Amino acid sequence: MYGHLFPRKILVGGKLFIDDLKSETSTQIDMFKSFLNWAYDSAKYKKEFPFSNLSAMKFFPKITTLEKDKLDTPSKLVNWMNNLYRKNKSDIIISYNNLVPISELRFGESSSSVDEIQPGVANFEKKSSLREWVKDSIYVNLTRWIKEFCLFQGLIINKHLELENSKKIAVNFINVPNIDSSDKLYLEMIKPITTLEEFLKSNNINKFLNKDITLLPFIKNSIRSVNSGYEDYMDFMIKCEQYRILFSKADIKPSKEFEQAIEKAIESMKPFTFLQDVFDKYGYFYPLNIVLGKTLKNILPNSSLPFAFNKMETLFESITPFLVNFNVSYFLTKKGNIIEKDDLPKWIQSTNNDLEIIESDNIISLYDILKEEQQRSINIILNTQNNTKVIMTGIIDLNIKYAEHYERININPSFENGNYEVFGSIISKDKKENLKSDFFVRFGLYDINGFSVMIKTLNKYSKIDITECYILWMIIGIPSELLVFSPRNRELPVNYIKESITLRNDDFDSNYPIKTSQQLSQGDIISINIYCSTTHYELINVKLIGWSKNHIIFQILQPIYNDSNLNNSTPSIASSDDSGDTDSLTISEEITVIDMRICILSSEYKKLRIDNKEKECHSCHLNLIGYTLTEENFKEELLINGEER
Repeated sequence: MYGHLFPRKILVGGKLFIDDLKSETSTQIDMFKSFLNWAYDSAKYKKEFPFSNLSAMKFFPKITTLEKDKLDTPSKLVNWMNNLYRKNKSDIIISYNNLVPISELRFGESSSSVDEIQPGVANFEKKSSLREWVKDSIYVNLTRWIKEFCLFQGLIINKHLELENSKKIAVNFINVPNIDSSDKLYLEMIKPITTLEEFLKSNNINKFLNKDITLLPFIKNSIRSVNSGYEDYMDFMIKCEQYRILFSKADIKPSKEFEQAIEKAIESMKPFTFLQDVFDKYGYFYPLNIVLGKTLKNILPNSSLPFAFNKMETLFESITPFLVNFNVSYFLTKKGNIIEKDDLPKWIQSTNNDLEIIESDNIISLYDILKEEQQRSINIILNTQNNTKVIMTGIIDLNIKYAEHYERININPSFENGNYEVFGSIISKDKKENLKSDFFVRFGLYDINGFSVMIKTLNKYSKIDITECYILWMIIGIPSELLVFSPRNRELPVNYIKESITLRNDDFDSNYPIKTSQQLSQGDIISINIYCSTTHYELINVKLIGWSKNHIIFQILQPIYNDSNLNNSTPSIASSDDSGDTDSLTISEEITVIDMRICILSSEYKKLRIDNKEKECHSCHLNLIGYTLTEENFKEELLINGEER
């Protein structure tokens, strides 16, 4: 009625019944044991689970609880563990221990042969702790190896041209990698690497999977010094391989922090500098194959080598003749400890202690695991063809009192050099009209902090109030040279032409075709900036009068001299009686050299996005920056100076 045995100890918690283990392979069982151990550590000690895709496990046995609930997925098992340890749902008795017959309680001693009763279990053959049960699984050590060898971090190239861990976490793991147990002994001779090119081709990194290394410009900039002074030496190494950790690209993904840092760098005005900083911190590479073991090294002069070899697998007994031939009496560990030749057997026997990464194979670029859109953005920024691009744009208010005006425009951030070109125009108050018939604008005096703009009123009878107008400007150049590249117009194609035209007085009023490197299309935008290499100059009118598939036709009109400036040695701007669409410069010498800078913008794009957003202007129509090629000014057959071209 009251029972026969009294338990002095009662265990409360949860109990699982696991079936079908014997029918699976040892590798599958090892992986499940490790998963169970990880889930336990995660629930009880709040350790972060290192793998995100629990559903990818190839094997999961039948698991039921003491209450007959089925835990048929990894996530259900994890939730059960969390409820048990984190939510304290442990009100189930799982074991009665130190059992004493009721009749013997008063004596303090027990003659019972039953020491434990487990509810739901009639009998069991063997009892062991979870740690003992899983200790032989090589996967159990994986979480420790991840932390110990910084496997969440990428790899950078240090000043000795060696791979080392980056400072920040670059990857997260999706799936559990394969782990192969190994017991191999190698002898290897390695020539020290002295250049980056040698490093990228070296066999010890087993050839990059990404043959076209996109990040090479950043990698080159990250190398602060080169390895030198070791050309006459060779590394003689003993490698003991114990484990191989094998990932695929599908097993890893960029960490959230890495992705966010990349996105911030892409959206910056100085993407080269910011991307360089991101990859320096998070790494450039990741090894898909990681070999764990131990290594010994001795550095030998090339002059003392009886012969050379690359890498050979061997037995310990075969090592001794090599040591004699190469006159090697000791080796150094990675930590700098000396191992004498006679102590090698003991060292080899203890290879499971103090493991280290001895090789990294199948190295990929971290670029390769980024999302496709981020890869595309990086490719646009790197601009490996060094094409001319729109670097920066702006729009500013005009507040001038005179027909002739000079304005200094500062840029932010500053450029690396002044090798760029500026194009622009005066636009109307409503930002809908290019006022090239009323105002002449030129750009010059470029430096790293900005440029100057020269404005001249062409039509003195114009009723347009220039103080209500704006200067629209656009800088083009090579992004990698200027180290500034606004994200707003990166995909806008730019064709840049420089052409010099030498004129005599009788050459004016002639048509000049300028050949383009690509075929023109209706709707393309042509913007012009003009320089004059002569000292004394007066107003010259340059007018776009037509185009064909491969030519832009300009008419250079007779200069209009201003008497007050004929004997003036300084630049001056005079009014023009021509109310047509003209771009103007001045000259008063018999021989005139005009340097034309022409920017062609593709008709595929309709908007020019503005960087400084003056007056909340985020974008404007592309045709405001220059001339539009139309059907009306298309010349199918070019007639230049009376000749068909």
